[in-house]
Amino acid sequence: MKQEKLIPVSNSLFGGMSVLSSYNVCHSVCMGIIAALSFFGIAVAGFPLAFLIPYQIYFWTFGIAILAIALILYKIKGPCISKHMILANSGLLLAGVPFLQNFSAFFLVAGAVIALGAIILWWREKYGK
Repeated sequence: MKQEKLIPVSNSLFGGMSVLSSYNVCHSVCMGIIAALSFFGIAVAGFPLAFLIPYQIYFWTFGIAILAIALILYKIKGPCISKHMILANSGLLLAGVPFLQNFSAFFLVAGAVIALGAIILWWREKYGK
């Protein structure tokens, strides 16, 4: 592979891997945007979504509202929405609690365990035991 093509490919690869090592949901989204932009050769330094930090409580509240609507629809209509997806979204919302900073590590771990559990349950259902 030519060096001119190796550098953008490696930048995209390492940018994509940075999403996996992120420490919270907002940071993951920012790093994903930076990785996507680096795929097209656009270099971004810093956090492209940092202007959204003051609004994180509103986004989180909106996520809780959408989860509540999904649970109501699941109760009324039956299994029209994947129960594993509802469980995974619950874990992600728990992991991204924007307040109670003294307990943020607890919420992050608990949410990650719930989301991982949902993925494992889905995997077992889809591919057997």
